[in-house]
Amino acid sequence: MEPDFFNELFSEDGQEESVSAQELRLVYIARHADYNIFKDLKDLTERGRRDSRTLVESMRGSIGEGKRRVYLLSSTALRAIQTSEFIADEFGLTDYQKEERIHTEGDNLPVGTLELIDEHFELAKSGGYEAFIVCAHFEVVNAYPGRFVQANGPEDYGPCRPPEKGEAVEISFPGCVRRILPSRA
Repeated sequence: MEPDFFNELFSEDGQEESVSAQELRLVYIARHADYNIFKDLKDLTERGRRDSRTLVESMRGSIGEGKRRVYLLSSTALRAIQTSEFIADEFGLTDYQKEERIHTEGDNLPVGTLELIDEHFELAKSGGYEAFIVCAHFEVVNAYPGRFVQANGPEDYGPCRPPEKGEAVEISFPGCVRRILPSRA
């Protein structure tokens, strides 16, 4: 059974278009963008909003133009949701998964967090999505890419630095070729 948060695809006249099942080919583990650490609300700063726009432009460059099936999973922290909204807007998602269990604080990665992300990955893979995007916190973006590549890639996967705020690890699947987006060279 497909999750109810598939982004719906419509033609210009409002009629639903049929979309053939695609193979999952891109996985992104994104770190939320810069936020107001000294405010109770902890919303994105202007830099965070700029970085979020740059990140989604980089994702669009890899995922491609036109209608794409994108599965988005976000932490429930405001900074992650605000970063995810930029992603959702870019890919026409009217709804996406928000998961409190991937909201980490401090240096604590709760037991079961990575397994939960694995479950969502399997839903995306079996659901005909082309891209799987997770928007979370340092603890997740530091741990999950290596776990994913170990489970799905070649044995000689090598290290990959964790993304900074407003960046993502892009993993081409299968094969698990990795790079950091956006490139800030």
